[in-house]
Parts: sequence; structure tokens; C-alpha cells
Amino acid sequence: MSYQITLVEVPTNEPSLKCIEKALKVQLDKFGELISNVTLDCFYEKDSREQAFQAVKEANLIILLFEAKENPYKQMIHFLQTFEHTFFKGKMLLPVIMGGTQVHASIIEISLKPILNRIVSTELIPTMYVMEKSEKKSYRCERKDSDQEINEYLFSLLKKYIPLTFYI
Repeated sequence: MSYQITLVEVPTNEPSLKCIEKALKVQLDKFGELISNVTLDCFYEKDSREQAFQAVKEANLIILLFEAKENPYKQMIHFLQTFEHTFFKGKMLLPVIMGGTQVHASIIEISLKPILNRIVSTELIPTMYVMEKSEKKSYRCERKDSDQEINEYLFSLLKKYIPLTFYI
């Protein structure tokens, strides 16, 4: 059995993170089937609401993807607080935060953990941060790393976080 993955995201407007976001979606296929990719807006819009809820229902692994900036972070927090604490029951949750620094990560972690801990899920996987330590060119896209290097980097991160039991 492989993972049935739904990616719930606050899309990034940061050009330097778009290639990371794209490569992450490609790498998720190695861990199962990416059955749906929905934005937070889909859960609030009449036309797409039912499909968004169905995407969560059908998945056994939910990736919560957002950028380490104030607005995307607040949108994700609001989303997580909007629904019943049993909304993700029977699902594995993997928060993935793109960009930012260790300071951003610490602040987000401190405020995100209590919200995630109140959610009833099968397993809450520790938050995965896609960031770099270098101050000059923070993101792999800005350094012009090859697609292969970016994919290998993301795969190495994902395999640390997603339990092996379901790998294809």
C-alpha cells in the first residue's frame, strides 16, 4: 500500500521558492500518489469546497505547505482552527514550511505546535523546513542549482520525515 497524498497549500508568490514548490510535488510521487493539490481558498469557495473536502477524505497523508511569512502562516493557522479537531482523523499530517530562517522556524514552531497537537490525526509528523543556512543566496533556485540537485535535496528531506512503511 502506498500513500494517497493530498497537498493543501498556501501558494507562494516568491519566485525563488516556486521551483522548490514544483520540485516538492514531483518528489511526492516517489512516496505515493499525489491525488490532489488544493489551495486553502478551495475550502472556502462554493464551487470547489466539496472537491477540497473530498481530497482530504480520500488521502492518508496530508501535506500542509506554506511559506515562512506572516500572511501565509496566518492563513494556515486560520485554516487549521476553522475545522473540527477531528477533520484530519485517520490521516498523517506533515507540515512543510518553505523559506525563512531558523528564527522564523522557531517562532512558527512555538505557535503552530499547540494547534497541530489539538488535531486528532493518526500521526503528526514533525514539521519539515525547506530552508538554507547561507545568508547570501538562501534558496537553491537563486543559486541556480540544477533540477537534479534540487530534487535530490527534497527527496533526502522527505525520506527523513515520511515513514517508510508505505513507500512504493
